[in-house]
Amino acid sequence: MKFTNELIKIKSSKMKTNAGDVFIIQPKDSLYIYGRVIRTDIKNFGNLEWNLIYIYDEIKRRIDESYVLDPNKLLIPPQIVNNQGWIKGYFYTVGNKPLTTSDYARNYGFWDTLRAIYVDEDGVPMNVKPSMYTDYGLGSYGIVGLDVQKALEKKNII
Repeated sequence: MKFTNELIKIKSSKMKTNAGDVFIIQPKDSLYIYGRVIRTDIKNFGNLEWNLIYIYDEIKRRIDESYVLDPNKLLIPPQIVNNQGWIKGYFYTVGNKPLTTSDYARNYGFWDTLRAIYVDEDGVPMNVKPSMYTDYGLGSYGIVGLDVQKALEKKNII
């Protein structure tokens, strides 16, 4: 299968993201996946603040409020993204749930290709290889869409 970064546009929003925001993405018709904004203060890529998001293995055929946001069940590794997903309407915020300590994923990180080491979202070197990781850098809805499509293909959903 040829992967694309296409997500279906849901609704544009100029609202500022907040930690705890719950949002949906739509990789294909009648398929919704839940995500959450974990941090909005990542500053490793210039002076602007970026978002750390989780995309959960919470896949629904319709939008509803019976979702479970389990940080131990992520569809793809955490991502650092800009706000374009919301601005262009590919990430649609459906609510906000204040974060608690149990909402944070454990044992994830990022591969810093320049330094050839694993780092956390702040660029701090990690002492161990995390069980879940992606490349360290700023992404957007396009890379999230591509990674989600690959994960759904592995699960035989698309």
